[in-house]
Amino acid sequence: MPKLKKTSYSHKLTKERKRQKSTEKQKSDFKEQQVHEVNIHGKSLNKEQNTVRKLFPGESLIPQTIDTKHDKIDTVSSSIQDSDVFSTTLDTQVCQRRQFLKRRQVDSFLQSILRQKKGDVTKSIDKLKDRKRKQDQKFTLTVEDQQKITAKKYTNTQIQSTLRQKKDDVTKSTDKCKDRKRKQDQKSTQTVEDKQKITAKNTQIQSTLRQKKDDATKSIHKSKDRKRKQDQKSTLTVKDQQNITAKNTQIQSILRQKKDDVTKLKDKLKDRKRKQDRKSTLTVEDKQNITAKNTQIQSKDRKRKRDQISTLPVEELQTITAKNRRIQSALRQKKDLVSKSTIRLKDRKRKHDQKSSLTVEEQQNLTAKNRQTQSTLRQKKDHVSKSKNKKKDCNRQIRLRKSFSASCDAATKRFLTNIQQFANFICTCCRRLLYRKSVQLVREQKFSKTKPDIVQKCITGRKTVRDQEWLCNTCISYIKHDKIPPKANFNLMECPPQPEELKKLSSLEKKLISRRIPFIKLLA
Repeated sequence: MPKLKKTSYSHKLTKERKRQKSTEKQKSDFKEQQVHEVNIHGKSLNKEQNTVRKLFPGESLIPQTIDTKHDKIDTVSSSIQDSDVFSTTLDTQVCQRRQFLKRRQVDSFLQSILRQKKGDVTKSIDKLKDRKRKQDQKFTLTVEDQQKITAKKYTNTQIQSTLRQKKDDVTKSTDKCKDRKRKQDQKSTQTVEDKQKITAKNTQIQSTLRQKKDDATKSIHKSKDRKRKQDQKSTLTVKDQQNITAKNTQIQSILRQKKDDVTKLKDKLKDRKRKQDRKSTLTVEDKQNITAKNTQIQSKDRKRKRDQISTLPVEELQTITAKNRRIQSALRQKKDLVSKSTIRLKDRKRKHDQKSSLTVEEQQNLTAKNRQTQSTLRQKKDHVSKSKNKKKDCNRQIRLRKSFSASCDAATKRFLTNIQQFANFICTCCRRLLYRKSVQLVREQKFSKTKPDIVQKCITGRKTVRDQEWLCNTCISYIKHDKIPPKANFNLMECPPQPEELKKLSSLEKKLISRRIPFIKLLA
């Protein structure tokens, strides 16, 4: 404790203090309670009511108690001593705080100057060092520390989202431009491996985000992207548009090369379905506009190819024609007979429609061109190819003859098998001679739903061939519909008794004569 100045008043207090040892405990307790929080300017931050502040002699805010004179003197002296101690400690704390702030300002000023003096290379090196340090620090962290860091990041993201919502469109656009510029500068300093890692990470993130999205959000995002691209195209120059188209074609070619045959077929089917669904929703005017646009594009492509062919040398033209022929031959081999026939019909129809719109001069040019091509093909063919074609024609004719003879043999065999059994089967309802294919056996199960009266009238129970009862198909259909057949024996269609002259005839002769007997009776 610092010594007080030796005054008459303080001298008396020191003598009295030695006599009373009990007051020392009170002083120590009082000093322990005197914990003050001090700000930069030295002001106390304690909000308690009984905080100690500096007391001056003659001040009236001294705690009053009903004690003796000595006790009052002791309290006053202790308060004076403690106020002096507090003033000295407070001064030291304020000085230390001011020195700390000055150092901090100087350090920040020096760091800003160093950053300005640093070049781009040193900045990138420092950034890489910081990243490496943070990555090494992550491996040494515990689970609790990692959870704290993630919670802090979450709070930071929430703060950033709120700040973004408060921003206006102009500030957002400026921030986006700054971010793009920063990323472009960052890409220029990166290596190939770092770029590949970043692209792989971005593709993985995008795939996970796409999987989480539903159909409605996907459609909304697609419409937004289309609108954004259209607005972007309107502001682009011709060179930028050409670069974008070249880039898109390159990407599409790479994707096509990576695809297999199954995925290609699936994509084609999806495109066809999409186009069909789109056509169903279009109006007549939209369809006409689309057809006009397609014809315009086709005419432009033809014109471009013609101009390109005129500038190419002879060797390149020959290579292109050979390549096209190889592609067409490969496509023809892959196609089946049905697709080939449909394509031929389409080509014929297209040529026929094209001829109707051509003039007389154009038609003459086409005929001359076709004759010239045929003559060149004949000239190119040598003796071996001609002999091969002749052999092919001969073999084709032989195959046709064999197939025709085989079909004739099969037809004759079928006819003979059908003729082996003659019309010996008699229908008990209409009493007609019929073949086996037009007759069925009588079974009670077939006529379970029909009326019993009709069954009794039509089915007599007479057994003819193989000791079984037979009915023709026409009679069965009438009986199932609860109707009596018109040619039934019950409808007074009984045959007269067979004369003795006809009994000696065969079944074929009887069949031939039976159709002519009614006409003979009429004439007789």
